[in-house]
Amino acid sequence: MSYKILEDKVENKTRNLTLEIEKEEWKKEYKSSLKKISKDVKLPGFRPGKVPLDVIKKQIGEEKIYSDTINLVYQNLYTNITKYIGELEPKTLDEPFNFFFKNVNEESATVVFQYNLFPILTIKDYKKFNIQKFSNTVSNVEIESEFNNYIKKDIMLIPNEDDNAKVKEGENVNINFKGTINNVAFKGGTAENYDLIIGSHSFIPGFEEQIIGMKKGEAKIIDVTFPSNYQSSDLAGKKVQFEIKLNSIASIEKPELDKEYFSKFKLPNVENEKDFKKYIKEQIFDYKNYHNLNEFEKQFVQQLVENCDIDYYPDLLIFREIKRIEPELQNIANEKKISLKEYLDSIGYTTAELYKEGLTLTAQRNIKIFLGLQKIGIELDIIVTEDEINDYFEKAAKLYNLPFEDIKEKFKSRIPEIELFLYKRKIFTTLMEKYYL
Repeated sequence: MSYKILEDKVENKTRNLTLEIEKEEWKKEYKSSLKKISKDVKLPGFRPGKVPLDVIKKQIGEEKIYSDTINLVYQNLYTNITKYIGELEPKTLDEPFNFFFKNVNEESATVVFQYNLFPILTIKDYKKFNIQKFSNTVSNVEIESEFNNYIKKDIMLIPNEDDNAKVKEGENVNINFKGTINNVAFKGGTAENYDLIIGSHSFIPGFEEQIIGMKKGEAKIIDVTFPSNYQSSDLAGKKVQFEIKLNSIASIEKPELDKEYFSKFKLPNVENEKDFKKYIKEQIFDYKNYHNLNEFEKQFVQQLVENCDIDYYPDLLIFREIKRIEPELQNIANEKKISLKEYLDSIGYTTAELYKEGLTLTAQRNIKIFLGLQKIGIELDIIVTEDEINDYFEKAAKLYNLPFEDIKEKFKSRIPEIELFLYKRKIFTTLMEKYYL
């Protein structure tokens, strides 16, 4: 569809683009609409499809013909103008928030497209956000601890009946313990009749070491500190006291760690203790990467929100994001098996005004995150390759135990969504590996 730009005016974060459709093309589409309408018009004294065009105009009105003509030309015109608009500065959003035709007649038509300007983001140095450093290093202590957990059920415990015997490293103890922070018990910090191999490093540093030398029936209070990078942020870096009572001591007799023993785990290329510990190291490494990336993403997004300024929130983006959020609210209500109203009440959206305000604030936050990550992705030159998408499908095929091609066909309609997920994940992975490890 050919057109001529009459005016390109930018003001108040809006681009008003006025154009005139090429007259011969408009006339052609106008006549096409009129002929199409004439086939359905039935008037006394005229055969179907033979009603004169002038009579039809008077019968149905010019507005109906103009409306049908506009419908014919709009999509083609919109496609052409979208290509044009993408090359202009300042940048605009890819879709008009409004359009209208004016000065419409049989000979010509003028159309005005109104676009929001693309918002301007300013991000503070994202390479130096206040985020903890992460480590994916796997220590020998961690490998030994996990190895002992694997073979624990095959260990034979030989009770030590000597009441004066003291705990030594490498022995199994049965204990009761209760952990408190400022005299308040914390979740997961209490247990009774708990079996622990001293030296397995299953607990935080300093815990097992202070049990060494205790006697059966003895009780003591120990002080330890959770590591600063502990997986629970509520406990990380906190000082804690444990009340410990030693119930029993037992020496350990391990099974014969030969090829036959390791075959029961049904792991590829694992025939001996060395192979098995290598497998354990890889599993811990993968887990740390997964856990670290999830924790990093959470912290980085919060820092991005706090350290990113946006000059304004386009109404079109707010509208789109709210439309995306609303089905999620219904899905959450369905999962909780309550009505949408009950769920909205539970999160404080008790009136229409609070609902609108809450969704608008959420939409603004999401827009800031999305545009901020998009800006960072461009700076880091992040792209998602076809191989990476296929790798995603390969993993899904293994998970669902289905052929690769079946999975690809099943998720074909969700490729843009998958690509966006991989794009964001790649941004976070790159950021963490380059600046926060």
